[in-house]
Amino acid sequence: PGHLLLSSLRGKNKHLERTAVSRLSAAVKLNVNCFLRLLSLSGIHTSRTSLCASPSLLAVQMAKVQLTNVTVLDNPSPFMNPFQFEITFDCIEDLPNDLEFKIIYVGSASSKDHDQVLDSVLVGPVPAGRHMFVFQADGPKTQLIPQHDAVGVTVVLLTASYLNQEFTRVGYYVNNEYRDAEMRENPTSQVQFEQLQRNILASSPRVTRFKIDWEGSGRDAWTDQAERESVQTVGFGESMTEDIPGTVTDGKQQPVEMQTS
Repeated sequence: PGHLLLSSLRGKNKHLERTAVSRLSAAVKLNVNCFLRLLSLSGIHTSRTSLCASPSLLAVQMAKVQLTNVTVLDNPSPFMNPFQFEITFDCIEDLPNDLEFKIIYVGSASSKDHDQVLDSVLVGPVPAGRHMFVFQADGPKTQLIPQHDAVGVTVVLLTASYLNQEFTRVGYYVNNEYRDAEMRENPTSQVQFEQLQRNILASSPRVTRFKIDWEGSGRDAWTDQAERESVQTVGFGESMTEDIPGTVTDGKQQPVEMQTS
């Protein structure tokens, strides 16, 4: 996901594009191809089969871990500040292996080559119950962000995996702009990152759930690409509490202390 051509956009998904545009207000104008990539990275697929009574949806509903909420902390904030997410999830039974969470910053809307894994944390083994922890990661390396993509709208992704299989992805739009009005009107040729402010659109996450093999049996959890794309994508505020709406390998790994109940 993230590199789909405009020609693949189906009419049934055009309302998603219009909705996303209205949420971004008109803070930054993107060309159509770049915007389509942002939609895809945030979990909006341009080809999906029906969710009604599908085997994939039934399997997703049986997921052993469901994210119930993500709170964006320290937002808005200076561009160089760390990202902070307070993550709450439910586990329906004891998990013998670790969960892995990642924060990925999309450096360019036109190419995944500039994506950066800001950090990766291992949580577990996880007992049954509700758990909460704060995931903090340093901001992106500015030298890896193309100058023409540094100011404006991009995406930050929070992913959750088990046994090297991604089961949930949370995507947020991020608007980077100069705090000073004069610099917004007359920006310098070189981006002054220390003068930028980062504003995460925390009220409108796109949450995508993927079917995985929770038992680690070694079988392929996906029968074909169409089944993979029949996952559900919603926002936390739409149906996260009852039905919670993939992979980069680099990044640091560290244990995380959890609060359980």
